[in-house]
Amino acid sequence: MRLNCRSIPLLKKAEQTLKLQIDDDPFTRIYGHKSHSFPVKKCQKIAVRVISQFGEETTKVLEVK
Repeated sequence: MRLNCRSIPLLKKAEQTLKLQIDDDPFTRIYGHKSHSFPVKKCQKIAVRVISQFGEETTKVLEVK
């Protein structure tokens, strides 16, 4: 299912108030449930955050070896 940011009332109101148009593609990329890859270096630490459908949040710091 493709998310249309105009279907979310808060964003639609923000568009009208600020007199701008929100681009759907970047918004749908960050709003979904899919992880996105990013470059990491050796011995770097990254934080992984998981938020459940109930709003429960868990964060874990991992070291890249």
